[in-house]
Amino acid sequence: MDDSTFRVSAAFSSEETNPRPPSSETAFRSRNGEECSIHDFELIAQELSTLAHKVNDLTERMAEVEKVNARLEEAALTTARALEDISSHWDAVYEAMRRKEGSDRRGR
Repeated sequence: MDDSTFRVSAAFSSEETNPRPPSSETAFRSRNGEECSIHDFELIAQELSTLAHKVNDLTERMAEVEKVNARLEEAALTTARALEDISSHWDAVYEAMRRKEGSDRRGR
C-alpha cells in the first residue's frame, strides 16, 4: 500500500469513528473567521441558481440579438449594393445628357 492510499484510508476510517452529528445548522468558519452555517450555504446556492438562470436567459437573448444583427447587416449590404446600382444608372443618364448637350452645341 503506497502513501496516498494510506492517507485516503486513514481519512475514511477517522470519519467512521468520529461521524458528524446530523444537523442543518452545522457551523463552519470562513477564511476571515466568521461563522457560517449550512443555512448560509443554502441561501448562497439558491442565489447562485437564480443568477445561473438569469445568465442563461441573457445568453439566449444575446444569441437572438446576434441572429437579428446578422440579418440587419445583410440587409444593409443589400441596400448599399442597390444604391450603388441606382447611382451608376444615374451617372449613365447624366453622361448621356452631357453628350447630347455637347453634340447640340457643335451642331449649331
